[in-house]
Parts: sequence; structure tokens; C-alpha cells
Amino acid sequence: MTTKQDELSVLQLLNRYGVAVDSKRWDVFDQVFTEDVIADYGAPVVFEGLAAFKRGAEAAWGPFDASQHSMSNTVWERRGDTGRSLTYGNWFIIRRGVEGGDLWEGRGWYYDEWVLRDAGWRIKRRCCRTMSWSGNLLVVDPTAKAGTACSKTYSLADAAREGLFSFFDI
Repeated sequence: MTTKQDELSVLQLLNRYGVAVDSKRWDVFDQVFTEDVIADYGAPVVFEGLAAFKRGAEAAWGPFDASQHSMSNTVWERRGDTGRSLTYGNWFIIRRGVEGGDLWEGRGWYYDEWVLRDAGWRIKRRCCRTMSWSGNLLVVDPTAKAGTACSKTYSLADAAREGLFSFFDI
């Protein structure tokens, strides 16, 4: 594979993930992630292994009436048979009949570590964080207090300072 082919493959897989979530096709995760993936969406939402990730995705995101995951601004680096990417995400989630409104919108990022396998590139480790959100938190977290407003942001700069990841060898 050339560098451009790698980049196109990675972009296609990132977009495939979003479409898989929005269409509730958890089986498509097999085309995106390794069997031993660690998918960290912020404690306590950390999945270890593809089977656990698929079960967790169904439990967490299955109840939504509709969602739209948009991926953008992907930066990709390859190092031999490994790579890493940083991708911005925008998420629109609808769950009808929730007190306080049906819509939650989030903005954040994905940091992914990739490995090249016989079947192509796969994500071995994912870290996803929400930078900010608006709308009704009860849509995505039924245990939240009604009327909760966005109280914190989690920026890339925060993550880098905390050592969560480094990019561009900073």
C-alpha cells in the first residue's frame, strides 16, 4: 500500500465506524477494530476486546431513536505496520420522549492507534473524549440530573498535558 492508499483506507474505516453506529450494525466493527481492541470513551466506559465493545455499543447506543456521527479533520501518521490518527467528531443523538427534550449534540475527538493486518488497517486502541456538548444530557445518560448543563470541556491541549497521548511528536 502506498501512503495515499493507507490514508484513504483509514478515512474509509473511520467513516464506516460512524455509519455502523448510526445504523446499529455492530458486526461492521469487525472491519474496523482488532479482536483485542481497547476502546476508551472515558471512565467508566472502557471496553476491552471486540466482543465486549460490540455488546457495550448495543447497550449504550442501541436505545437511541436516531444518531449521526460525523468525522472530520483527520490527521494520520504511519510508522511501518502501525499508525495513529486524530479525528474530530460531531454527534447528534435523538431519543424520543425524554423529559427536557429529545436531542443531545456533542463535539469531541478520537485518537486511534492502528495496526496493519492481512485484512488491512484496524484500530487496536481508541480514546474518545467529548470536548463539549449541548442539549439534553438525559438523552445519552438516563442517570443524569434533569436540566444539567455542559459543565466542563476536554480539549486536545488538556489531553496532551495529561499525557493521554502525544501527536506530531510534541
